[in-house]
Amino acid sequence: MSDTSFLFYDSQIYNDKLYILSEDLNYTIFNDLNKKPKKLRLKQSNSVSEKIQNEKGVISGVQYFAGSVFVLYDYVKNSPVDRIREIREYDLLTGKELHVIPLAFKSNKEMIRFFLTN
Repeated sequence: MSDTSFLFYDSQIYNDKLYILSEDLNYTIFNDLNKKPKKLRLKQSNSVSEKIQNEKGVISGVQYFAGSVFVLYDYVKNSPVDRIREIREYDLLTGKELHVIPLAFKSNKEMIRFFLTN
């Protein structure tokens, strides 16, 4: 498979491929177990990386839909009621960020999840 270690976050079979996501937004994509896996990194601007670091952003959920991966970020620096939460959409072929969906609600819940439906 690979001789490089990583912190596993999520795995998903999507369009007959196995996507394995690490906590640092690197994907290993298996099309066929006998072939070398493809690598993909979800791209972020420096300002997004700084926001994740400064506000203690963590991935709270990942969903796959229509050639995109949607990542729910929960910024846990503040109390649950004052937390910033957002969903970022990335292209599964290029890793490019496509959209940001800010979540404008207040919740006293420690953890949140999301589900996509068509």
